[in-house]
Amino acid sequence: MKEHIRFARFDDIDNIMDFLKVHWNENHILATSKSMFEYQHVMGDKVNYIISELENKRITAVLGFIPYSLSDEPDIGFAIIRKDEQVASKIIGAQLLEFAQKSKFGYLVANGINPKIVPIFRFLRYPSVVKLKQFYILNDQVEEYKIAEVSHAIKFDFADDDARLEVSNEISEGSYNNLEQKGYYKDYWYFNHRYVNYPFYEYKCLKVIVKDELELILVTRVTTANDSKAIRIVDYIGNLRSIGRVKKALYDYLVESNSEYMDFYFYGDPKFEKYSGFKLRDEDDSNIIPNYFEPFVRANIEITSATTMSGEFHLCKADSDQDRPNSIQK
Repeated sequence: MKEHIRFARFDDIDNIMDFLKVHWNENHILATSKSMFEYQHVMGDKVNYIISELENKRITAVLGFIPYSLSDEPDIGFAIIRKDEQVASKIIGAQLLEFAQKSKFGYLVANGINPKIVPIFRFLRYPSVVKLKQFYILNDQVEEYKIAEVSHAIKFDFADDDARLEVSNEISEGSYNNLEQKGYYKDYWYFNHRYVNYPFYEYKCLKVIVKDELELILVTRVTTANDSKAIRIVDYIGNLRSIGRVKKALYDYLVESNSEYMDFYFYGDPKFEKYSGFKLRDEDDSNIIPNYFEPFVRANIEITSATTMSGEFHLCKADSDQDRPNSIQK
């Protein structure tokens, strides 16, 4: 039977959630929580899913996405792609992605993809398939690491900063719009909707102030496991090189929060380790800096991404929906 591909409508939401329940995970948050589904995927009268269906209206596959701005042709991050293995065509995944490519969107980002589907993005001529790199700072004041597994300690000794670090989610639209962005564009609405006003996690913004001017926002979230904490930098807006001007302040913030480490999954500037004070966790690093917390997994994790961006661009952990909860905390 022929499959028809279209954008979802509001009256499709229950059917999409039921589809995810059957063809992904019956307990997954996007299959069980309408509040989470609508917060992430509904904008006014738009439902940000692409679906394929048979003539009898049976859904055969879904592709969720998240717009990064309110513009008419926003850059977007894909959230989930799933199909009904029994009735969907073998190439329906590629067809959904191609539908998105031909629609009125800017850059496309697929973050946290299964390496097995990389050939689909190659087939669709995505110019960039990359792995995010994980950088970290250890709190060497910790007596016992309960989240990280530290086989070799790293001593951090930073000189005095020449910029100021402020912890505050209060950011004016004018200050935000003056910040540098390369590649995709995340507007002020997205930043507030995704981080400042997000109802499911608490994010804190670390602002780098240089000569009384905002130069960089680091979006962070504290994660917990085994009665311990870690600080995750999940996104940033602005001039990332400014992070090198607040090395000591970041380390002091880490120690004062009594967290084991601060980490940052990121793809972009190859010189980041040199100027930031963070250490790259590469294949030769025997330390384990966990990424999965729901449920907690004490292992190093690689994040693979595909995007239509090329040249000078960056990607962060929270792109697509890689920093959303797997369950609603009661």
